[in-house]
Amino acid sequence: MNDQGVQNRSHSSPGSVSLLATLAAVVGGILLGRAELPVALLVPLFLVGLGMVGLRPRRFVGWGLLLLLATFLRLELMEWRPVAAVPERALVTFHGRALRRESRLTERRMGPETRVQRVAELRLRGWVRLKSGERFPGTFRLFLDEPVASVRPGDQLEITNLELRHPLSRRNPGGFDQAFVFWRRGIDAELREIKGLTSLHTLRRGGGVLRWTDGLRQRLREVLTEAVPMPGRAVLEGLLFGARDDLHPDLYEAFVVGGVVHVLVVSGANFALLLTVVFFLLRLVGTPLGGVYVGTAVVGGVYALLVGWEPSVVRAGIFFGLYLLSRWLERDFAPLSALGLTGLVVLLLEPRMLFDVGAQLSFAAAGAILYLLPPWYRPIRARLSRRLFDRLGRWAAATLLATLAAQMATAPILAYHFRRLSWVGIVANVPVVALSEGLTLVGLITLIAGLLWTPLGGFFGGVAQLGGTLLIEMVRWFGSLPEARLWVPRPSWPLLIGWGVLLLAMGRPSALRRRPVYSLAVGLLSALAALVWHRAVQPAPGLLEIAFLDVGQGSAIVLRAPSGVTALVDAGPPGAGERVALPYLSDRGVRRLQLLVVSHPDADHAGGAVEVLAQMPTERLLLPPLRSPTTATERALRERFRPLPPPWPPEDLFPGPLDGWARWPPQALPPGLGENDASLTLLLDYGDFQALLPGDLEAQRRVGAPGARCRKRMGPSR
Repeated sequence: MNDQGVQNRSHSSPGSVSLLATLAAVVGGILLGRAELPVALLVPLFLVGLGMVGLRPRRFVGWGLLLLLATFLRLELMEWRPVAAVPERALVTFHGRALRRESRLTERRMGPETRVQRVAELRLRGWVRLKSGERFPGTFRLFLDEPVASVRPGDQLEITNLELRHPLSRRNPGGFDQAFVFWRRGIDAELREIKGLTSLHTLRRGGGVLRWTDGLRQRLREVLTEAVPMPGRAVLEGLLFGARDDLHPDLYEAFVVGGVVHVLVVSGANFALLLTVVFFLLRLVGTPLGGVYVGTAVVGGVYALLVGWEPSVVRAGIFFGLYLLSRWLERDFAPLSALGLTGLVVLLLEPRMLFDVGAQLSFAAAGAILYLLPPWYRPIRARLSRRLFDRLGRWAAATLLATLAAQMATAPILAYHFRRLSWVGIVANVPVVALSEGLTLVGLITLIAGLLWTPLGGFFGGVAQLGGTLLIEMVRWFGSLPEARLWVPRPSWPLLIGWGVLLLAMGRPSALRRRPVYSLAVGLLSALAALVWHRAVQPAPGLLEIAFLDVGQGSAIVLRAPSGVTALVDAGPPGAGERVALPYLSDRGVRRLQLLVVSHPDADHAGGAVEVLAQMPTERLLLPPLRSPTTATERALRERFRPLPPPWPPEDLFPGPLDGWARWPPQALPPGLGENDASLTLLLDYGDFQALLPGDLEAQRRVGAPGARCRKRMGPSR
């Protein structure tokens, strides 16, 4: 039977419909769990489901309702967090087991300088004890400034003098929601080291699968260390193990900007490549076919343990396990049905995976490739022969189309969660993915050769180093293109649904050709509905919007005038520009700043301005007229952007009905005026409304407009 017949049967078979309905029931139960509905409302649903199970025509619907309720109750049990009763910043002692140990290079700001430092992360499960003796169970995350080489997964630990921190919810629109990230990762709280006081003791060495797989992982990485020099080894460890231990933050950022960071996470393609190599090696040594399938599945399971059960690995492992099972049983394999069954198994094991960004990206990319690639690629394949040149053309076309399908499916997810997209990723993924797959194959050969004979591993390690260097230079070049990464507003739900309908339609080109007028009408109406709903949720025009962002110690104020002018007055301390100001501006749909005002050069007001200028197009910059640059931040601002010289007429600051008066300081600074008292002070005048943004003025100054009285003083509270 041809592939088309198999594919059509898989779409319309009762088993496929039942699978989709069961998956929908599980997803519905998870969403109900997040909706925080009272349990009493679910009793009628339970009775209805139980009754439908007894009626044969409605039995399947009843089982669906019961499965929905079971998933809901499972998620409710996972919400139980006894550690939530522990006071913030409480001094605790941890007793329990180490689940995971990682280390990586990270940037730490120490005053005006930024240093690269290695930190260790431990995932712990056990209980914390207060000084009063009370115990609270949970799963915890602990960062240590020094790597802890002695701690291995499975070890029983006692760590004294730790500070417990509860995760923070989103403090600004578009900001980072740490509490939700902790929830979806199953972490109850964070433990922090206290310098000079925290002490770690290993009570008992662990054993079993966790310790064995960690030892095997360390041995394989030692082989890479001996065979492959830096920086190729850092990239190869990312490709093979998903590790970032030796990856410099600047290099990781280049992969992010270039839209190819996914190659540093063990993907389904890497998993398939490993299983393919193992499959052919077992066939080469004459292993019976059944032993080949079992051996390949065992190696896949061990590899999944080595890389830590990341969402992409779990998805790929279950998917390829189903494929091997179908081959062994000589049954037809329906890829989309297998992907749906994979999602069902993953959600039953871990319902919170539905909200994990990595899982969403992994399943969306795989589903788009499986659904869109066959109808897109089939006409190209029919036009090309089997000659070598045409084979290369078919491979390039398949790679480009697969990349395009994956990018189209993952772009709205990236925009929704991160408000950033990389336009160069569509082009960069073709050569980068091809090179990374070849480098992964060379890395596997290097590992096997290094285990057998060290000099042979060194030979292949040299080849891997060349490939890694080439990959790094390629990624840096793509990342250096102008505006390679764009800030975009978070898409609305109608827009996401409309985009999903469009992808479904693009996977059925034959149906579109048969009914072009109907398809065009549906597409236009869907686009119009998405546009209408997107506009409906936007704020009403004609209003002045002033937003005071929560940046901790410091100030950041966003002004949005009715004329469309957007200004940022201060940007908070270092790091707040990228973590707070830019996500908020992107969430509000701002792509360009007309004005950036730095009231004075203190770090808590000007620290994030450099980050904003580096990533957001800005037309004008206002700095206070100080005698000379007094801080490294101010010098960096003046080097990156030439500030607008005074005087500043109000029509130059905010055109339209909003007037912005720079009322202080005068161009001729009074002698002995401190930096705070020299803060650039703005007076906003909009109709009957006035507001004063005084920066860090300490002494009372006459800064209002001549003959006018300011009715609202607005600024950060002291």
